[in-house]
Amino acid sequence: MGKELLEYFYHIYFLKKIIRNQWLKCSELERLQNRKLIKLINHAYNNIKYYRELFRSRGISPSDIKSVNDLHKVPVTRREDIKSLSVTDIIWRHKYLKGYFKYTTSGTTANPLNIYVDKKENTLQSVLYLRMLFANGYKITDRLLSITHPQFIKKDKKNFFQYLRLFNTKYISIFNHPEENLNFILNFQPNIIRSYIHSIKEIAEEIMKKDIKICNISLVFTTGDFLSKEDREFIANIIKADIIDYYSSTECGLIAWECKKHMGYHINSDTIILELVNHKGERVLPEEIGEVLITNLDQYTMPLIRYAIGDYAILSNTPCSCGRTLPLLKAIIGRNTGLL
Repeated sequence: MGKELLEYFYHIYFLKKIIRNQWLKCSELERLQNRKLIKLINHAYNNIKYYRELFRSRGISPSDIKSVNDLHKVPVTRREDIKSLSVTDIIWRHKYLKGYFKYTTSGTTANPLNIYVDKKENTLQSVLYLRMLFANGYKITDRLLSITHPQFIKKDKKNFFQYLRLFNTKYISIFNHPEENLNFILNFQPNIIRSYIHSIKEIAEEIMKKDIKICNISLVFTTGDFLSKEDREFIANIIKADIIDYYSSTECGLIAWECKKHMGYHINSDTIILELVNHKGERVLPEEIGEVLITNLDQYTMPLIRYAIGDYAILSNTPCSCGRTLPLLKAIIGRNTGLL
C-alpha cells in the first residue's frame, strides 16, 4: 500500500507541472522545447547506435542542433527504418528489456512495431491523458470507462483511491461484442468513456437498436480512427454526450487533443515537437496540409526523432479561445499519401 500511495503522489506531482505547462507563454514553451531537444539529441547520439550512425552519415553532430529551428538537419525516420534494426541499435540499456513496458502498434498498419518505454515514460503518458481529462471537466469522483486494446488494459485490482471512490476506472476490450460492452456500461454507469471510434459507434448503434436511454454519460473521448462530422453527430445524438476527440499513437503516445471549445487539437508541445512537411521535406505553413513528423522529447528508452507517423494534418493559424497556449492542429487528415 505504501508503494502504491507513493506512485499516486508522484503522479499528482507530475500532473501539477504538466497542467501548468498548458498556460505557459509561447516564448516559455519554446525555451522548454529547446532545452529538452538539446538534451534528447545528446542522449540519442551518445547512447543509441542508430542515431549516432545516422548523424555521422549526414556529417552532423549534436552541437549542430541548438534549437527546434535546427531540427530539419536531422533525417526523417520511418517505420521501415526502425523495423530493420535490432534492439541493440535503437533501445537504450537494452539489457533491461524485460523491465520495460512493451507495446505493439496496430490499426491500419500491417507491419507491427514493438515500442519500449520505461516506468517514468509510461507514467508521463498516464499524466498527459489525465491533463486532457481534467481540461475537459473530469473530476476524481467520476466513473471512467476505457474501451481499449487488450495490451492497454490494466489489472482490475482495487486500489487505495477506489476504496474512497476516487479515480474509479474500468477497462474493457475493443474486441468484445458491442452488446457485451453495452451491458458493461449499463452495469458500471460511467460518467465518462474513452474509446476507439469504431467501438463507441458500434455501441451507439446497439443503443439505438435496443431503444435504450443513456443519461449519465457527460463526455466521450474518441481516438483510433479519424472522426468524421457524421460519426461525431451520430454518437453525440445517441449517447447525449459531448464528444472530445484526441490524436495519439502507440509509438508517440498522446499527441494532441480537443478541449470543449472544439477549435482544433491542442498539441502537447511541452512533451513533443510536431512538424508538418511537404514532399520536399520543407515545413508547410498553417492552413496547409503536411506530413506529420513527431519528436518525443521525453522518450529516452527508444528515442523517436523526426518520426514519420504516417499521417497528414493541418496546423491552425488561430489560437484557441480557451486561452491555452498549446498550438492547435486544425484538422487531422489521415493516411492519404496522394495529398502532397
